[in-house]
This record gives sequence, C-alpha cells and structure tokens, in this order.
Amino acid sequence: MRGLYEILLYWNKNLKVFIAEIPALGAKVDGLTYEEALKKAESHIYHQMHGRLC
Repeated sequence: MRGLYEILLYWNKNLKVFIAEIPALGAKVDGLTYEEALKKAESHIYHQMHGRLC
C-alpha cells in the first residue's frame, strides 16, 4: 500500500527529532532517526487503512 499517501519528513531542531507528516490524514509522528520517523509514518498509514477496511 505504499505510495498512496504523501509523507513529508523534516528535522525539528527544537525537539531534536525527525517529524513525519501525513497531510492527507492530518497526522504527525516523530522519530530519533529519519528511518524511525518514516517507519512510524508507514505504520500509521497501514493502521488507518486497516481500520477503514474492517
């Protein structure tokens, strides 16, 4: 299901974490690394989609 939602990733220097925004879902997640933030965003998308399908 990848590629269905835009994910914006950026560094927040005040919080010292990477932020992953999913604009279509109005969601933000964070991670200590780029990869962790991306993984959390993908997990959030999966759970949103799974919830809608059930």
